[in-house]
Amino acid sequence: MNITDRHTAPRPAHMPGLDGLRGCAVLTVMVFHAWPAALTGGMIGVDLFFVLSGFLISLLLVEEYRDSGGISLRRFYLRRCLRLLPAFSLLLLVFLGYCLWNFDGKVLERYLQSVALAASYTSNWARAFSLNPVEGLGHTWSLAMEEQFYLFWPLLLLGLLRYLGGARRLVLVALGLALASWGWRVLLAWQGAEADRLYNGLDTRLDALMVGCALGLAESFGLLQALRRPWAGRLLGVLAVVAVLYLAGVASRAHYWVDMRLYYWMLAGVELSAACLVLNVLCNRGGWVERLLSLPGLTWLGRISYGLYLWHFPIYVFMRDGGASPWTILGPGSLLTLLLASLSFYLLERPFLRLKRRYAGTAPAEPRGSAGALLQ
Repeated sequence: MNITDRHTAPRPAHMPGLDGLRGCAVLTVMVFHAWPAALTGGMIGVDLFFVLSGFLISLLLVEEYRDSGGISLRRFYLRRCLRLLPAFSLLLLVFLGYCLWNFDGKVLERYLQSVALAASYTSNWARAFSLNPVEGLGHTWSLAMEEQFYLFWPLLLLGLLRYLGGARRLVLVALGLALASWGWRVLLAWQGAEADRLYNGLDTRLDALMVGCALGLAESFGLLQALRRPWAGRLLGVLAVVAVLYLAGVASRAHYWVDMRLYYWMLAGVELSAACLVLNVLCNRGGWVERLLSLPGLTWLGRISYGLYLWHFPIYVFMRDGGASPWTILGPGSLLTLLLASLSFYLLERPFLRLKRRYAGTAPAEPRGSAGALLQ
């Protein structure tokens, strides 16, 4: 199969169901951080984000390669900076100001270290090797992991597109990397590695991103066309029921710091379940999954999910340190998070998104239904 040919029908300019999946992911994480005892495995929402990120980034890169014959790394990193850095920088500045105003001595020193680790996108490794808990900004481990992924995947994919070729071979490479990461995690778990090492290392969590990449490559090369047939849609709908039940079970029962089953097989099941839901949005248009995930409230939460993820954790941490109950954190704390995320999205992120489209663009033009239109 020629990777420079288009094999899929044009996608709609926007897929609300993907926004809705983001909304579900961020809600799961927020409930987990507000009330860990009520949703002990809610951290799996991060894996949904990882699968979506790998999917959309790969879709975007392949479209650029197909349209221009290459991948502009300068344009790719400029797009990512314009999308991610403004809101993240604001969070760090506000967090820094709050800490300078309220703390001193050793406590302030610990928070300053957290800011440095978060700003350098190394907080995941600090947590993985128990060097620093990244107090108040512990959630930035996942942002660090994605940034590290952005450093190598465009380069690797460009090389694969140029020298390996063959759509199925590229998908198999992505799946092979996912399998290697899972196998490495299982080996480390079997050897007695700590949960922090297994949970925070890019090497041990890369499988979620690569499952998304494999899905994005398969969609780009038209390998999912058979799943758009009516019989396949019915099958995907049934599999989605299994996926949702599995995700609900893991979210309500797993404990990432004590349940080693998570690292042997549970996280792999989470990634496959997330992929199943993405496939339903892509291929089973009008099915129950797409209709549910396209509800306006969920899609709106998905659009502002980056801000929700950024702001909720430090708010919850400082409220908990002040003696707030889980209900107070989940109620007023989440309302404050929603307010700040909304202001961030409409007053800061959206203007930079317009700059992103104006100055970074996609190569050479962004067609309707492109990944660039979906990756917001």
